[in-house]
Formats: sequence, C-alpha cells, structure tokens
Amino acid sequence: MEITKTPEKEHKKDLKQALEEQLKLTNEYKNDLQRLQAEFENYKKRIEKEHQELAKFSNVHLIKKLLPLLDDFDQALNTSTANVEDLKKGLQLLHLKFKVSDKEPETIVEELQKGYFIHDKILRHAKVKIAKQLEENIDNKTIDEK
Repeated sequence: MEITKTPEKEHKKDLKQALEEQLKLTNEYKNDLQRLQAEFENYKKRIEKEHQELAKFSNVHLIKKLLPLLDDFDQALNTSTANVEDLKKGLQLLHLKFKVSDKEPETIVEELQKGYFIHDKILRHAKVKIAKQLEENIDNKTIDEK
C-alpha cells in the first residue's frame, strides 16, 4: 500500500522548510551584523588611540628643531668670561637663528596678503615673507671661541 501525501501536509512541510531557511539566513545576518559591530568598535578604538598618539607627539618635530637653540642659550648663560658686547652679539645670533627659516635664501616662506591682477595689470602686489641668510655682520663664532 502506498501512502500519498496530502497537499496540506506538503504545504506545511514546504512552509517549515522555508521557515528554517529564513531562520538560517537571519542567523547569518545576525552574525554578520555582530561581526561588523565588533569591527567598528575596534576601528573606533584604534582611531581614538591614533588620535591620542598624534596629539601626544604632535610637537616633537618643532621641539627637535628648537633643541639646538636651547643648547646655544645654555652655552651663552654658562659663559662667565663674556663681556657685554660679546653677550649682545651672541644673543643677536641666537635671535637670528630663531627667526631664520630652513628654506633656501630668497624663497617665499609665507604669503601675508594676496596679490591681484586683471589681464596684465596689477591691482595689488602680494605681500610675502622671504627667507634670508644669516646676516654677515654678526660673527658666527660662539662666545667660548673668543
């Protein structure tokens, strides 16, 4: 004797199978979402850490450039045999070292005010800051060398 399935039983079986497939798919989506959330949290933590590191060490380059100047000031202050004129020249040299750019002489360092022209007529010249060499009239000797 052959048992035949009724359409109602087949329909329930199809519905049950479809439901199981949807639950499986829902679980996959849920797992994907949880993984993405965890990855995003890790990303936020990594970015925050990088931001803190950047803030912590953002002035390192500037400080490294200023250390030789600090050394020169220490050397000038520790010199006891310097007369007023030597001290003045040393301070002038330190002042120039502090102000002079590391750019090539006669190159534009900063634009202070934009210049404008129309066709070939200048309406306003630009105002710029230009790098200079150390002045020649100041001895490049340190105070200790004198």
